[in-house]
Amino acid sequence: MMHQVDQRKQPRFLVAYGAVAVLTESKLGKISDISRGGLSFSYIDYEDEDDVAAKKSSEVSIVHDPGFSLLNVPCKVIKDDYSPPDQLYGFFKMNKCRIQFYQLTPDQEAQLVYFIANFAIGSLR
Repeated sequence: MMHQVDQRKQPRFLVAYGAVAVLTESKLGKISDISRGGLSFSYIDYEDEDDVAAKKSSEVSIVHDPGFSLLNVPCKVIKDDYSPPDQLYGFFKMNKCRIQFYQLTPDQEAQLVYFIANFAIGSLR
């Protein structure tokens, strides 16, 4: 039996309700987890949309209800595929997008650390 190895170098954290990632105009959704190295989020997949824009996208924005926003974070999409829906979104086709951050400015890095410290609700490790 083969075991999948978690290649992430940073601990991942669950995120409080209200945190949203915006990759393109049509790919925005609830952040599932985040680390200093990347994040994953779930979004409704509109099958008629062109996926080329998302694959070429090189920036993601992170927004949270109480007025937090971290805009235009350099990233690359690692994986974007179907994710079985939870009960709330059961009648929509949901995808899960996994993103890796790279070349953050010192200010973006500080905002990311602040976001994790203030909006993380538990560790996944």
